[in-house]
Amino acid sequence: MNSKVFVFLILSTTSYRISLAQNNESTQLPSSNTETPRTTSQSEDYPKWVSSSRGGKIPLGAIQGGIDSDGAILYVARAFHETEIIPGKLNSLSKLTYMGNNGIEYAKTSYEVLVGCKAHWEIPRENNIPPNAIIAGVAYDGAYYVCRVRLLGNLTNGKMHNRHSRCYIPYGGIEHTYNEYEILCCGR
Repeated sequence: MNSKVFVFLILSTTSYRISLAQNNESTQLPSSNTETPRTTSQSEDYPKWVSSSRGGKIPLGAIQGGIDSDGAILYVARAFHETEIIPGKLNSLSKLTYMGNNGIEYAKTSYEVLVGCKAHWEIPRENNIPPNAIIAGVAYDGAYYVCRVRLLGNLTNGKMHNRHSRCYIPYGGIEHTYNEYEILCCGR
């Protein structure tokens, strides 16, 4: 039996459409190479998610999130898991995206990689999400953003749920929770 879930998120002047399709034969994410139409006042600095998989190449312009303990570059990615789209980290050596859910780390072979944005990291003030933070995923009860912390001496990225004010980092088979973190933002 096939089922489809559509989620629409609208932010101030920019609409982000995140749609995911789920079927029993495949867990691949649909292509997100189409963009929301821009007005002339919007910058070309617009985030875009590009579909990829373990056998593919890391897209040109992929946004770096950190460095893993094995020295691999970590890129900002997201993957479908159960009924959610969850941000995680794409390891440049293994070409797997690691993301966490309910305290467990998962490795995904099909994922989307963030490109096309002048990314920078901001420390949230008084647990407020910066206005230019990138919505990177959909939870059953809210939205996910990309966060990062220093883990074992290296910067590594994970997810931040808009209702929890914590950063969750997948590492070593589990999710680690941090109260102090940075959030990925696009533009200035």
